[in-house]
Amino acid sequence: MPTVLETLASLVAINSINPEWGGPGESAVADFVESFFADSDVTVTRDEVLPGRENVMVHLAGKDNSRSIVLESHMDTVSVDGMTIDPFAP
Repeated sequence: MPTVLETLASLVAINSINPEWGGPGESAVADFVESFFADSDVTVTRDEVLPGRENVMVHLAGKDNSRSIVLESHMDTVSVDGMTIDPFAP
């Protein structure tokens, strides 16, 4: 299992620039998240909101179905135009 820093570095290295700014969108991040949980005891669901624009939901059952915790994160990023450093080098 990779460390938290290794996982974060892998995610930073993925170009997920929003298509509105000429990027590929978040499909590669969705692939990464899905494969990260592939060997875990969780349920992974993907929902294509727009072509090539997907949400990924990961569900881990707990002891009490009447309680939930939700962690939400954007998978796309803004344009990197004008950056003076490599935006995908963690």
